[in-house]
Amino acid sequence: MSHKEPFRKLTRIPNIDNNNATISVALASFEEDDPNPIYRSLKLSTSLAREFGLMAKHFIRGYRSDDIHLLPFDGGYKPDIHEIEWVSDQDPWINRITQSIPQPHNIPLVDPESDFVDHMRYYMVVIEIGNDKFYFFRRYGRTKELTRSNNMLIRMMGDRYEKLVEPTFQFDDKFDAAYYNGYLYSFNKANFQYIFRYYIMLRQAAIHSLDTISALIPFANFEEFKACCLGHTQKQEKLRNILLRPYINHINMDDIKRTIEEHSLVVEVIMDGGQEKIVFDKSNKWAILHLLDDAYVKSSMARKNYRANSKTEQ
Repeated sequence: MSHKEPFRKLTRIPNIDNNNATISVALASFEEDDPNPIYRSLKLSTSLAREFGLMAKHFIRGYRSDDIHLLPFDGGYKPDIHEIEWVSDQDPWINRITQSIPQPHNIPLVDPESDFVDHMRYYMVVIEIGNDKFYFFRRYGRTKELTRSNNMLIRMMGDRYEKLVEPTFQFDDKFDAAYYNGYLYSFNKANFQYIFRYYIMLRQAAIHSLDTISALIPFANFEEFKACCLGHTQKQEKLRNILLRPYINHINMDDIKRTIEEHSLVVEVIMDGGQEKIVFDKSNKWAILHLLDDAYVKSSMARKNYRANSKTEQ
């Protein structure tokens, strides 16, 4: 199944009043050293649960337009208003997130007095209809818990006003992401990346990729290459892409030299201590990354070599 059919069904959630829908809301928090979120549920009245379901349903209906363009998630790309990025749960990053979501009925209730609220990152609305589960995510923080704000809140109690002290949350009618049937869709990129700790994941993936590369390819100055890559988000993106390539665990210096020769690349290989080593050149910082990403194609028509902008297979 492609990314299109789940999105089409997501934007056409059946009537929640006539289909025995079950709707739940959970808050999510992260502990410092745990990559998986901790979920705590809100105990809702039937009418309030319905309001959350309608809010999510009405939000996603706004994306039924034929003008909507779905495209693969790219961390460095800024989508236009009519573009929705998606990620498959075949991606290890998203798979870990979706697999960590517990069944809604198994999520413990939140204790508003606990420090869980201090570390809230997002909340999740789940609509269950039959065997279908539709997930909606919205960035959230402790400032949304009104009694933890710096403002004084009052409410009418009988014939006078009293200060509001009971834990009270506020929610808007927007969502930053939705997940259904193997695909996660982004509606607000900055919040999407925050919710799912994209930059933390990206750096970890980049370090893993660098470790893999250093074990396979001898460098004359690997630490310089590593420092350059980890100091730049787009280079970390490229390293993550390299890590996902099917050939990366089998690449060797013969592959490197052959590609350099075939495409006349400006990448130096030297003999050092009886071993061939690749040299990172600060004046050409992207050269080795493009080389490792196999980002070069040859045009049989123009009889020239090019660097490709995508890895789409024909």
